[in-house]
Amino acid sequence: MTTLNDLNVRPKAVQETKTDKYIVWVGGTESDNMLEYDDAMRVSAYYKDRGHTDVIVECVECNELINFETKDFHGEIKKDFSYGWFEHNEHGEEWGGSFDIELDDNTWEIVDCDGCYDIPQEVVEMLENRILKPLTQS
Repeated sequence: MTTLNDLNVRPKAVQETKTDKYIVWVGGTESDNMLEYDDAMRVSAYYKDRGHTDVIVECVECNELINFETKDFHGEIKKDFSYGWFEHNEHGEEWGGSFDIELDDNTWEIVDCDGCYDIPQEVVEMLENRILKPLTQS
């Protein structure tokens, strides 16, 4: 698969502010991802110039992760609070996992856990302090 490096295109420096990012799809296969608009258009043109008629440029939101640390755990959560992961400071990923969160206007809820049976209480408390909406009890 051809990448930006193959095209001698250098992505623009990542800015401190959040900007839209793009994925270029060719024939249903991801060619490049998290590109600035101009770079995505160049990659798209490269494939179209070579006869590809199935080139799609998809705008995706760039959600950087926020680091967190509690007494016994550390991890990261997306800035939009839709996903996160954690692991134990001493036991590592063996005592860790990931989770998905659903938010609505007034509440939030952990809807899926992977790699663990439940989210440790101190991670839930950290989320409660960060999200600032009441937790839906399930």
